[in-house]
Amino acid sequence: MGRDLTLGTSSYLPVGVLVEYFTTITVESLLISVSAAFIGALLILSNRTILTAGVMIVVALVTSAAIAGLALVAGDFSMAIQAFGRWCLEVVIIILCSAIVFYIKKRTTMQRNMKI
Repeated sequence: MGRDLTLGTSSYLPVGVLVEYFTTITVESLLISVSAAFIGALLILSNRTILTAGVMIVVALVTSAAIAGLALVAGDFSMAIQAFGRWCLEVVIIILCSAIVFYIKKRTTMQRNMKI
């Protein structure tokens, strides 16, 4: 299944499974990103600590940005462009999903019947 971790290697990192996941766009990755963005926004609305919501949102952003930076340093510009594209997509997903959640919250619970 895996190799001995004390040797400094693992079974999936040299093959590039995680790098491929965080640099390509698939239906599975989009569903995970959308659900994480919705959950992060819902946690903010439910007055949970910002740390909990921040983790849900930032997990999607940090890995792609880190891979883009590492790829630039290594000189692999095609991987850097793919990772940066994935990062941009994650940012757009987070903004859109959060906007939808906040709009629904505003329309459903922030109604005031003010008469003059």
